[in-house]
Amino acid sequence: MSQITKQDVLRQSNALTTAAYSLGRNEKRILYIALKHFLDNPVDYKKTEFGHVSVDIETNRYASLFNSENASKEIAAAASAMKGKEVVFYLPDEDTDEDKAYDSFTWMVKRSHRPKRGVTTFYFNAELISIITEVKSDFTKFLIGDAGELGSGHSMRLYESIKQWSNRRNSVSFTVQWMIDRYCLPKSYERMSDFRRRFLKPSVEDIAKKTDIKLRYTEEKRNGEIYINFEWDSIIRDKSTKVIEEELTPLEQAQVIHSKLVAKEDVTKKELQVLKKNLTEFSLSGGQLCEDAIEALRAL
Repeated sequence: MSQITKQDVLRQSNALTTAAYSLGRNEKRILYIALKHFLDNPVDYKKTEFGHVSVDIETNRYASLFNSENASKEIAAAASAMKGKEVVFYLPDEDTDEDKAYDSFTWMVKRSHRPKRGVTTFYFNAELISIITEVKSDFTKFLIGDAGELGSGHSMRLYESIKQWSNRRNSVSFTVQWMIDRYCLPKSYERMSDFRRRFLKPSVEDIAKKTDIKLRYTEEKRNGEIYINFEWDSIIRDKSTKVIEEELTPLEQAQVIHSKLVAKEDVTKKELQVLKKNLTEFSLSGGQLCEDAIEALRAL
């Protein structure tokens, strides 16, 4: 497996960013390493033996990447905790009035520990990996080092949700229920006092202290639901973290602009010109223009 550093940027599929699952901090760290490996080393998941793909987690590399003094114990705990856990992808187009549609996958099918070699091998569900490594225009981009330093799986999930929108705006709103459902928070968090005290306040403080965004929030009640309105400022702590602000490639710019058009968000004339300039590369990558994009480009 190629060396992963704190400054490596992970492009995480938004299918995973918005999925429903519960993983602790150490499990999320393992997942970051695995995703980076699978994105850098793509395979034909339909042809994988026994329906799984593997990644070796070396104790020394994990310890160095996350400044861990208990790397071996953290990896072992993560391997044990991930056993049998699932990730759920909701399919709203398939919902009925009474029931939600979804696909659910287990994370792993096997784990192997080899203490003499200082390595633990995680065998991930190949069908799941094929879904969450399908990264075109729909991805969330962040530094492995920043996300991995957060203190809990819950603050990591919130950070990823914020980063999903940070390239397009500096504010976003989520309902409390959406966060409870997607982050699989305990049912007791439906009491706002518990939600604020045990999830919202510590997660926001953790993100503001350890990552590239200074996060703040307000609460608002709309149509009988409680919304948390998040706002943030991007910060650069030192020269070594300027990679946080790295420019998207021309293809990535075109993909992001097109995804805004698909979502019916406002797009500037300058952005449309960027999309037009990179249409060939966009098409060669498998992109297909939506009707709104075609009309907007014609109007240029």
